[in-house]
Amino acid sequence: MSLPLISVLVPTIDGREEHFERCRAAYEGNAAGEYELDLVVARNEPTCGWGWQSAAERMHPSSGYVHFTCDDIEPLAGWAAPAMGALDRRWLPAPRILNAQTGAPEMFPGWGVEWPDGTLAGMSCLPFITRELWDKHVSPMLCSHYFTDNWITVRAEPAGYTARVVRAYAFRHHWAEHKRGAGMGYLERLRHDQGVFEEAVRMVQAGKWREPWPPREVTTPGTDQDGGGPVPRLDGDNIIKSWRYRGP
Repeated sequence: MSLPLISVLVPTIDGREEHFERCRAAYEGNAAGEYELDLVVARNEPTCGWGWQSAAERMHPSSGYVHFTCDDIEPLAGWAAPAMGALDRRWLPAPRILNAQTGAPEMFPGWGVEWPDGTLAGMSCLPFITRELWDKHVSPMLCSHYFTDNWITVRAEPAGYTARVVRAYAFRHHWAEHKRGAGMGYLERLRHDQGVFEEAVRMVQAGKWREPWPPREVTTPGTDQDGGGPVPRLDGDNIIKSWRYRGP
């Protein structure tokens, strides 16, 4: 029996080479006997959303699944099969993500809690979907930097998929600091992209969603506020308020 072909979409930028190499090696190393890997890398796109869109345009034509990841993510052994099984149950798998430095869970529906399998998550981080779901329901991408996971979650819901915790769909998050806000401060970017996301939902409801948006040239308004120091962290409650879809 042939192995499933998974298109893994990885945006990265100059200055994150060490993170990207760890990410690449983990996806390749975990593939043996589990899946065929179609690793599609998008370099130096202005946002994560544009990275995912650009990579999606170059996926292998025969891939059965699409996984949207980031260059500071490290998949753990056995990550793929539970995600595929979840989709068979019409679950959009919401992963168990662990902070690589502290081991603390960064899971939805709220950080800091080891949620059990099947918990309604509200959102699927690092989405894993069928190729059919991408082609017929999710595409084209919302091309903001944050809220792209929310976008895929919301677009999958009308097709009957609900985000639920799948603990064996598991990753470590290494929190790359370099240009985390994609030209804006971290918290400013979160606030900005929530507004972009909500506008995109209104566009869908009005029947006006036809192409990737916002355009590349307007994804990063203002000046670059990324510094060289540590980025601020949001606590679990504020993450939910900032990231979880709450309607337009």
